[in-house]
Amino acid sequence: MNIPLSVRIRSIFAKDKDALWWGHFTDEEKELQRMDVWELAAVIQEASVRSGMDKKRIVAEHMLNVRLAQIQSKASWGSGVLGFVGAIVGAALSVSLTNVLQTPSQAAHTTQQAIVAPVKDLQKPLAQPQSQALTHHSSGTPKGAP
Repeated sequence: MNIPLSVRIRSIFAKDKDALWWGHFTDEEKELQRMDVWELAAVIQEASVRSGMDKKRIVAEHMLNVRLAQIQSKASWGSGVLGFVGAIVGAALSVSLTNVLQTPSQAAHTTQQAIVAPVKDLQKPLAQPQSQALTHHSSGTPKGAP
């Protein structure tokens, strides 16, 4: 029987070693945790036939549900990690293919556009203040005048 290292270390510092080992070997929950799925199914079947074993059936069903949740969480984490890695690889592949397939003249033109575009935006005339817009109305009189 495999005894976990944590239990062995706890037994070294235990005040009552006999009670610790008795509790370890007679604990039904730990026994159910060590069972495989088929043994747990047998416990559930036995508990459903007998009327006095409802507590054991509930614990065995809980153990099966916990194992199922662990399996599902592993699959979810795996799909999340694969999705993240796929997104990173896709982005890197897109950038590298763009750089490889782009001719040198296109690359120079794109770089020049990236540098010149902000300068062109600065050369645009600024919008007229609102007070000037009122005085330069098409009819020659301000909007608010009678």
